[in-house]
Amino acid sequence: MSDEPLTAEERAELKRLRAQNDALAKKLEQNEKALEIMETARQKLLRLRGESDSDGDTR
Repeated sequence: MSDEPLTAEERAELKRLRAQNDALAKKLEQNEKALEIMETARQKLLRLRGESDSDGDTR
């Protein structure tokens, strides 16, 4: 990477990429929360049905 300052176009692209990265990070966090909720619901359903989970434990 050179020591030359960024052009206006490069600064705009960097700003766009940072915004895209922030949006993707937020979406990932939302997906991780949704996955936790779904896993909790799955475990509750298995308990209600009296079945075992993937590691063979009945909960």
